[in-house]
Amino acid sequence: MIKAMENINSPSDKLGILHLLEMWVKKLISCDEYYLWIKDEGEPKKFKKIIQENIIGKKSELIENLNVTEEFKTVLFIPMIINDVVEGALLLADNDRNKLKLHHVQLIEPLVQTAIGKIEYMLTKDGERELIKELLFTAIKAGEGYNEAMVGHSVRVAEIALLIGKRLGLTGEELKSLEYAALLHDIGQSAIFYHRLDSDLEGEKIDHTYHPVFGAALIPDGEPFLAIKDAILYHHEHYDGTGYPEGLKYTDIPLMARIIAVADTYDAVTNLASEEDRLDHEKAVVFIKRGLGSWYDPLVVVAFEEVEKEIAFLKEKTKTNDNSI
Repeated sequence: MIKAMENINSPSDKLGILHLLEMWVKKLISCDEYYLWIKDEGEPKKFKKIIQENIIGKKSELIENLNVTEEFKTVLFIPMIINDVVEGALLLADNDRNKLKLHHVQLIEPLVQTAIGKIEYMLTKDGERELIKELLFTAIKAGEGYNEAMVGHSVRVAEIALLIGKRLGLTGEELKSLEYAALLHDIGQSAIFYHRLDSDLEGEKIDHTYHPVFGAALIPDGEPFLAIKDAILYHHEHYDGTGYPEGLKYTDIPLMARIIAVADTYDAVTNLASEEDRLDHEKAVVFIKRGLGSWYDPLVVVAFEEVEKEIAFLKEKTKTNDNSI
């Protein structure tokens, strides 16, 4: 039982948790049918009446002596309650009146509670993460304020980078790191701007190519931040080694940096460029494809092409939002 509870507690996504819960219940108890009901998915016809009658009580029930017209003679109903709301239920059903007993609830409930506890923890962490993202968005907007044209750039780059990252098979923590790195990829530009304000030397200029180095330096050291730090530092490296700050090439450039490079370029040529140089979506795609193998990783460019319709939709949505302000 301890092994089962530890196993159920291991996935980092809701579906994985529920899948393992169902798997362990099937190992522990033999019956004709198992059904994991999730509130948002609606009730199946054969269990609809049982679910509707029993979610009100919010407690586990052994439903016996069902009408002979019912498909099953006994049903074990175990609700999944999160924040005092029934979000789903585990149902075990059998045509043998003597197969399922109330003591089976005591066997299964610890597993259900383990699953619920992990899901509640994930929901709490997701809420905290959304709060952090909102605060991050606010800080980014303030940082981009040094140049009106830059406002919104980092958020757009992050949205595009996530589409590409998902297409490349990144999941979970990798996507979170990619999103944060994309949101913060130009944070070093603000550092350059404020350095100029503080400079005692009139007319002193700082090469903007230093901004990846300045940006990476602002990210804390340590394992949790390493992927984010490297993506910021190397997002202007070119696949053929002609980029900066270190002239890395090929897969020596971190994958997240290679993804951000494509997303950054797309937004730069479609939004940041001067009006006479600005490209529409179709021309921007062609522009990026021309850099395949020289500036950009071919694998990333292919993934970019495969999600270009979604990217075009994002661009139109941004244009609509801007026009409504």
